[in-house]
Amino acid sequence: MGPNRMERLFLSTNIEMLRRLVLDSLSAIEDSIYDGHSTAQTIQMRQTAEDGAHTVVLTQFMLLLNVDPRLKETMLEAQSPRSKQKLTRFMLDLRKSLVIEFFTDELLSMCEFVGLCEDTHIIS
Repeated sequence: MGPNRMERLFLSTNIEMLRRLVLDSLSAIEDSIYDGHSTAQTIQMRQTAEDGAHTVVLTQFMLLLNVDPRLKETMLEAQSPRSKQKLTRFMLDLRKSLVIEFFTDELLSMCEFVGLCEDTHIIS
């Protein structure tokens, strides 16, 4: 993945790359937190990542990006300094406002959440 990997994930044509990132992140979380074992939640998330529509998988990705240090590292590696700054800024916004808004505003749909993430990334 090149310097615009984040922008490419917002495009539905890159669903397979997005699925792989989510599935790898789930495996990393299982390894680091659950000693390599699956839980009912990770099994359900894995199934959603394998079968879900782009918006659903992108929502999973954003929520995982907020909590998985390995996914953050994967996204930051091989970025230009400018792209790293932009992505770091976006991840701060994700943690400090976007994820909180998603979990507290019951009227905010997944489509709106993904749209907010994309808009925030553009202006980061």
